[in-house]
Amino acid sequence: MPQGYDGNATVQKQIEKTIFEKLKLLLHADDLERDVDLELPDEPGMRIRPDFYSKSQKIIGEIHAHLGKLKPAQMRKVATDVLKLHLYNPENQYRKYYVVCCQEEEAQLKGNSYLAAAMRKFNIKVLLIELCGQEENDLRAAMKKQNMYRNPAPDTDD
Repeated sequence: MPQGYDGNATVQKQIEKTIFEKLKLLLHADDLERDVDLELPDEPGMRIRPDFYSKSQKIIGEIHAHLGKLKPAQMRKVATDVLKLHLYNPENQYRKYYVVCCQEEEAQLKGNSYLAAAMRKFNIKVLLIELCGQEENDLRAAMKKQNMYRNPAPDTDD
């Protein structure tokens, strides 16, 4: 790993919890649950664990605690989440959400890309829940420790 890399995601997990609580209020979903283990309807034995779920209100979704434009590896993570949401609910009985906390990411996921088009096609709504100043500062500091803002070093053949 690069020098100074800190893979600790504690801050992101705490931010996700905060976003989750705000989301419960926004969606008026008191029974919204976090990290529920679900079996895919048409794939016995295959399980997913979305960030939030409500059976009674038919809500399922993911939370992405990230600031700034997504890099290719982060886009692949989002794409995996999108497939997970679609596979659980291909018939669109559930309201599907991908929750972000940054306007740049929101714009990117609603823009002109294959991923944004897939999200629209699969009826996955991108929802922005902004952070307060301290939460944003904490997340930015954690991402800096994790080298999320650093461009990858070029490959060398030494």
